[in-house]
Amino acid sequence: MSFAIEADRLALATRGSTVLRLKETPVACRVLVLGACCSGKTSLCDELRPHHRSVIECDEAVMGAAGGVWPASAEENRRLVIESAAEAIAMSDVIFLTSWVPTEMLEVARDSGFTIALISMPLQELERRNRERLAEGGHSDVEHWFEPQLENYEELLAAGLIDVALDGTLPLTRLAEELTLLCRR
Repeated sequence: MSFAIEADRLALATRGSTVLRLKETPVACRVLVLGACCSGKTSLCDELRPHHRSVIECDEAVMGAAGGVWPASAEENRRLVIESAAEAIAMSDVIFLTSWVPTEMLEVARDSGFTIALISMPLQELERRNRERLAEGGHSDVEHWFEPQLENYEELLAAGLIDVALDGTLPLTRLAEELTLLCRR
């Protein structure tokens, strides 16, 4: 851990929320966050948006580009994910959350100054959250995506394309604080 991040943590321990501190001292932030379905990306966006200038959740961007509905085909979804990611990577200040982008785009993002983060979460917790969402209604079953997504993240970690893994089992506010610290790297 760098001295600067440790100093921020010490200051925050005596001062309060990292998210509030980000609002008090805005900094340009370029972070691309990967996380499997049910890892909490949308909830994390909701936590960050009041305190950060630009937070984009890929699924929301894709639905917006598709007229408010989920794309009818996998090809259309892939195209819109790539377009949304390209727009985010071109921004000078953004936290972009997604479950997937092509590996080449991760390399472009990193080369252009992005920190690549992963919301790390055990399969059992993803399965539990999926069951909970299904019981609440209004969500589709996404369990079939977990294994391929987790395998992809392992490959990206092994290739050194993920800069930091965030503990997705942390309380939401704490996860937002950890992400905010990445903006100060």
